[in-house]
Amino acid sequence: MLTVSQKAMDVQQASEQLLQQARQALGGMDQYFRDQGLDPDQVRNMMSTLSTAEIDVEAREKFEQIKHDIEREVDQKRVELGLAPAAGASSGVKRQRSMV
Repeated sequence: MLTVSQKAMDVQQASEQLLQQARQALGGMDQYFRDQGLDPDQVRNMMSTLSTAEIDVEAREKFEQIKHDIEREVDQKRVELGLAPAAGASSGVKRQRSMV
């Protein structure tokens, strides 16, 4: 069973691999633009001006949803591993009182 620390390391490694793939893809796009007789920097500048507030709001909402999902999953794993109770959650088990 993976610990939270091991999972975090796995997520970090996966994200680094994705970043590397994205960099390679962007490099490929730069070459594609050059092959088409376009300046990659000018294309990026043009595309960035097309970004609207609506796109920014949608991206923020998706980010917040993903963040919420991750936090919920981390809380569930903490409970499963007995590391800490989820905020506002009860263990459901009452402590026995000693009989006098």
